[in-house]
Amino acid sequence: MTATHLSSPAADAPVGPVATGPRDPHDRAGRRLRSLDLLRGVTVAGMITVNATAGVQGLDKPVFAPLLHADWAGFTLADTVFPAFLTMVGVSIAISAKPDAGGAAATRRVLARAGRMILLGLLLGHMFFLADFHKYVPRLPGVLQRIGIVFAICAILYPRMSGRARAIAAGVLLVGYWGLCLLPMPDGSATDLWVQGHNFVSWVDRAVFGNWRYVKGPDGYDPEGLLSTLPAIAQGLLGTLAGDYLRRGQPVTAAAKRLFVAGIAGMAAGL
Repeated sequence: MTATHLSSPAADAPVGPVATGPRDPHDRAGRRLRSLDLLRGVTVAGMITVNATAGVQGLDKPVFAPLLHADWAGFTLADTVFPAFLTMVGVSIAISAKPDAGGAAATRRVLARAGRMILLGLLLGHMFFLADFHKYVPRLPGVLQRIGIVFAICAILYPRMSGRARAIAAGVLLVGYWGLCLLPMPDGSATDLWVQGHNFVSWVDRAVFGNWRYVKGPDGYDPEGLLSTLPAIAQGLLGTLAGDYLRRGQPVTAAAKRLFVAGIAGMAAGL
């Protein structure tokens, strides 16, 4: 994930994308954020547990269903892991922002880090090629690839957009993705969000990636597909808003209560 343990001058930066004006003694930019460290550890533990559960299921053994991803419709405990990673990306971007975050050198560092994550994701995703290269079909999308893309876009937008603008952008992305899911499919098939792959977003995955996607077949799709990256970017942008709030140095209890209320409101809106 992105770094959060950065020293001055970020530690003296006021709240906002770019440091200007006098020093704000309550700004927590660049300091270690224990809640973020804790969430990162819990999320990694959750990822390991979910992967292990899927492995046990592959051996035809009984498993605890909430620790498996929803096949299509629905939302399980396992489905909270990846959004948590994307939220932490956004929080880390805000917490670690330096005064030169919008400069050319900083942009190059962001693109280089994103490129390393994407490359690492491709390498890890193709390790099975070494075991059975005759039957192996490559897959271009992936978890680390999506994290790298979301990190790059959010880190580049952060110093160039106000918090209000980022909130609006996240809302537009989510509502726009909703509309894309309801578009008719060009092949004439009926759109039905309750049936796997029967929507425009999945059709685009089949058209662009062909067999180079995670779920094969005529109703296949990729969970880290092309258009579904849009709400992932929105998730990262929402994380930057949380990071901005945490930088203000509010009392822990008050900050936790307000973030909890914001989380409940987000869940209600999502439902």
